[in-house]
Amino acid sequence: MYYVYILTNKNNHVMYIGVTNNLKRRLYEHKNELIEGFTQRYHVHRLVYYEQYKDIYMAIAREKQLKRWRRSKKNQLVEAANPLWNDLYERTFIMPTFELQFLGTSAYDFSPRLDGDCKDCFDKDARRSSAMLINGHVLIDCGIHTPDSLRIIGKPYGEITDLVVTHLHRDHFNPDHIALLAAGRAEPLRMWV
Repeated sequence: MYYVYILTNKNNHVMYIGVTNNLKRRLYEHKNELIEGFTQRYHVHRLVYYEQYKDIYMAIAREKQLKRWRRSKKNQLVEAANPLWNDLYERTFIMPTFELQFLGTSAYDFSPRLDGDCKDCFDKDARRSSAMLINGHVLIDCGIHTPDSLRIIGKPYGEITDLVVTHLHRDHFNPDHIALLAAGRAEPLRMWV
């Protein structure tokens, strides 16, 4: 594969357009200023746009075309795909990290089932659910003990943005508690079943 890419500096004032057959390696070189010249001199190493091609001749032709465009047209191209001009390097090449917080004490079973024995899915004695929080705002399951567990860790319902239900059993899916989570929000609770 071949890539046509657009880099900019931290203020988005300077633009560089290039072509490569290995975007990850090339961006590493730019970010670490291993390539002498324009990008090193002006600290241009934020990836804000890229396109992928199977044919090197098409990629080179596109690179030349973009280089001939006015700056305003290049800006429109970037903003159509990346309105905030975020650096796409991490999102494209770095594995995101997740903070996972178990709200219960027992092993978790992700096997889907409509109804059944969930005795291994939560700790009844501790009255703590098998629910988990991802990055502090994505809740996995909302069963009979989830509200207690959220109170124990001091997590307000309003900070939960997404709910993922792994299976439809009362220990994982309690409509009354889901209604509590969904009530009085400016933004709706996103739910995945």
